[in-house]
Amino acid sequence: MGQKKHDNGFLSQRGKVPAICFFILTCLALLAACQPVLDIQIALETDESEAILGKVAYVMGGDVWIYDLDAKQTVRLTQDGYNSHPQWAFDGSKIAYRKKDQLWVMDLTAHQVFPVSELPVEWFTWSSSGSRLIYFSPGEGLIIWNITNKTSSTVIPISPDYSIENFIWDDLGETMVFNKGSVVDGLYVVSLEKLDLEQKDTVTIFKTSNMREVPLLGEVSPEGHWIASWRWDTEITFFEKEGLPLCPISVPGGQAQCTASKTVPSGEFLDWSLNGQLAYFTIEQNLVVADPKRPSEQLLIDLAYQSSIYPAWAPDSERIAYSATSVGAEKSSAAQNQRDVCVQRRIWVVEVVSKRLHQLTNDERFCDELPLWSVDGKHILFVRLDKENASLWLMRSNGDGLCQIVPELTPKPEPAGEYGYIDWPAWWDWWHPDVP
Repeated sequence: MGQKKHDNGFLSQRGKVPAICFFILTCLALLAACQPVLDIQIALETDESEAILGKVAYVMGGDVWIYDLDAKQTVRLTQDGYNSHPQWAFDGSKIAYRKKDQLWVMDLTAHQVFPVSELPVEWFTWSSSGSRLIYFSPGEGLIIWNITNKTSSTVIPISPDYSIENFIWDDLGETMVFNKGSVVDGLYVVSLEKLDLEQKDTVTIFKTSNMREVPLLGEVSPEGHWIASWRWDTEITFFEKEGLPLCPISVPGGQAQCTASKTVPSGEFLDWSLNGQLAYFTIEQNLVVADPKRPSEQLLIDLAYQSSIYPAWAPDSERIAYSATSVGAEKSSAAQNQRDVCVQRRIWVVEVVSKRLHQLTNDERFCDELPLWSVDGKHILFVRLDKENASLWLMRSNGDGLCQIVPELTPKPEPAGEYGYIDWPAWWDWWHPDVP
């Protein structure tokens, strides 16, 4: 799949962190239908045995489209202009998406489309089998929905006694974790919870009533063995500038090992490798690799003043792609003062062992964001922004063969904040085969 499951669904960590912060601070203060139009005009009959790059679902003009990277074929799926957040099922046969604030599913094999919930849905993801959707609705709670018989079951109902949010899903291990907040004996308690999808039961990984160590979720490692989270001291108001320590904790629980360096508490600044290493950008713009099993921290490269974001491990765990400004470029905050100017980042790759840097893009007309590897590690898909448009581009992992594959993502995404954050899962998702 494409984007990470901390934002896939569609609530990004940058969107979620303020929500829990507001909820916590509020509790502390208290204590002191639009019908579908399906227009599939080209059958999706790509031979999956020959597929290498897969398919991209994207939003253009408020509608969901598909581009087949191998067959070079485009299909328009909706016609009403109210759609966003496309997300592939793991076998590529279905797409879930949001129509306004409701959740819908499109079966590409049966050419059928149907609603999942009539109530607003804030987050959703697929099970690895593609037979179930897990979603959260403020009006229902945390729900598992069966695609086959179109029935739902409630895992965690809505209750005035607690809040649940910040859902993160790991594709490989079918692990889901989230934050839970409640008031116990006059104290506000925050915990990290793990959901057992089969048993429909939760296990507490970490719990605290100390408001100087509130856990904010980052990302789950492949196979679900580790959870990266930050420890937030609620007396720190501007933690995006000051940073927070990153504290990996093992599943099913144990003592967290916090890093000495501090990072921006957002999933866009870290990534797990397939072999269980954690790469992240510090507040000082250093790229650090940590092994939670030791634990250890290794400074990979110093990227001071390069406004770096979106580290992405290659499948071989030997390279990391990321987005950063050129050496000597102005800080991103200066650019962000102009609403019509994006951050002038480029796509880079660093070799982990040799620490050799490779700048792959360098077109002054564009701002390059969110590099993602193909499953075989031979290609990189990324976003390009300019004053008028956002588009998707593909290139080989050495920068050769650069080509545009999606001409526009519209409505146009608007960067926000000092780092120019965009909730990219609202606009596109990449499905590719499991085997190179």
